[in-house]
Amino acid sequence: MRSAATAVIGALALAAISPTASAQSATDKADARCILVLQLAARDAKNKEPAVQGTFYYLGRLMAHGLSGKLEPLLLGEGKAITNGAMVQAELTRCGADLTARSAELRTVFVNLQQASAAANPGATAPTPPPSK
Repeated sequence: MRSAATAVIGALALAAISPTASAQSATDKADARCILVLQLAARDAKNKEPAVQGTFYYLGRLMAHGLSGKLEPLLLGEGKAITNGAMVQAELTRCGADLTARSAELRTVFVNLQQASAAANPGATAPTPPPSK
């Protein structure tokens, strides 16, 4: 009996001092809201492809923060926080601006890489992309 009580006390002490895996930061909650509103935007055929791409961007961020297996409660909680169309639009604007900034950043990196490659290999030609289907 005494060793069982000691084990329980030890486990509780470890749980109290170790960081909780289920705690979400404000950024994680904001990313979850982006997933939710992008799924709404994806219902429109003209928005579907960029909305799905954005969804996977934010999903990747949440996975990188160790929230695999904890998405459902996070999405449910944040879904309850979005209560009207104005909030949906505000979230879409915020998420869209973030995605646009990340895309511009990536384009800049690719341009810089291409210029560095051209400078290092002046006679080389750039590879041609595969034909689109």
